[in-house]
Amino acid sequence: MIHYDDDNYLLPVRMRNKEIFREATVRFETLPGEQAQVDFAEARPRYIDGTVDKVVLYFFLLGFSRWKDADISENQRRKTLMYLMEQTFWKLGGVVKEVLFDNLTPVASKARTLRSEGELAEDWKRFENYYGFETRLSMAYRAQTKGKVERPIDPVKRFIESEVFLSREHLRRELKRFIQEENEKIHSTTREKPVERLEKERGFLQPLPARPLELARVERCKVSKDCFISLDGVRYSVPWEYVKKEIEVRVTEAEVQLLTLKGSLIASHRKMPISLRDKYPYVVQREHFAGL
Repeated sequence: MIHYDDDNYLLPVRMRNKEIFREATVRFETLPGEQAQVDFAEARPRYIDGTVDKVVLYFFLLGFSRWKDADISENQRRKTLMYLMEQTFWKLGGVVKEVLFDNLTPVASKARTLRSEGELAEDWKRFENYYGFETRLSMAYRAQTKGKVERPIDPVKRFIESEVFLSREHLRRELKRFIQEENEKIHSTTREKPVERLEKERGFLQPLPARPLELARVERCKVSKDCFISLDGVRYSVPWEYVKKEIEVRVTEAEVQLLTLKGSLIASHRKMPISLRDKYPYVVQREHFAGL
């Protein structure tokens, strides 16, 4: 009878698997303009009144320059992601060739696995065709594929959860300041500042379309006791019936729409241009105060 030492018998197989695993997780570097990685994450910021909020963090990272963009989102819906990415593309002044996702539900109607390449949602296909980039889904349960996002997003979450903010609007302003500072630090791998490396990468980005899509940012706001919601440094009036209630705010390039949480339109305002916000910080419709 032949006796097999189980460990020694399996050693060649284990060694082969180890080599395959090591080869598959070697760090990759992307060419300028070639790839960006995008992800959502949840964070719990604290406010000065003692309340703890739950927000969605949107995070975008250029592979070559390590330039970052981030914002606070109300949800992880497809149109919200499209809006946020569109804002990033226009900040950059161009579009990357490929965007890598972690099988986000707004992007993929079917996840990528060992047996399937995954499937993109139809709305998302139209969005990527408009901007001319390709979507790449990382393998389900395989974090190594998008490691450049996994690591940089953690300090952003820690920043949000370790500070105390006055309001969600204050949180958004501080997040933008934090990301700007991050982009101006020397990166440990490239030994360059992302903002400086971005200037090299910009020449390799694909051109933007003639105009943005009519996409909207959606936020949830609480109406103050004097019938206003605060948005990007401007206070917009809300009908008096909604005082101290939460409403949904849909923001386009030209309009601010006020809706109930079920999606019914309450009122709308023309969006205050950035150049006039300091001079005219209020947008008011007198009929909103009729019942007070």
